[in-house]
Amino acid sequence: MSVDNASTSNGANVLQETWNGGENQQWKIEDTSPGYYKFIAQHSGKVLDVSGASTSDGGNVHQWEWLGASNQEWSIIYVGDGFYKLLAKHSGKALDIDGASTQNGANIQQWVDNGTCAQKWQLIGI
Repeated sequence: MSVDNASTSNGANVLQETWNGGENQQWKIEDTSPGYYKFIAQHSGKVLDVSGASTSDGGNVHQWEWLGASNQEWSIIYVGDGFYKLLAKHSGKALDIDGASTQNGANIQQWVDNGTCAQKWQLIGI
């Protein structure tokens, strides 16, 4: 999960890219409220955010300054084999790779929780 072009701007898109060790691919996880967390991009200090607090399938995920809003909070649920699903507090939808793409640059969005591989994430360093 990368912030596109290592942008530090509000609204910079979050997408899938091969791990390269960049700070735009490193996320600090902090408690926000019971059972919820924020993901802070190392390079920008901004958080993982569902754009416009959308509750629709396909709602885009980008980075934004921390506002304490529920579209910036995520539950982390272990699903087995070293993977987790991340659910947006405001919508209950899962962090998802558009079209289950395996390509670099594939968009990251929210989608109804369906248990597919496109919604399973490894959290390395926890």
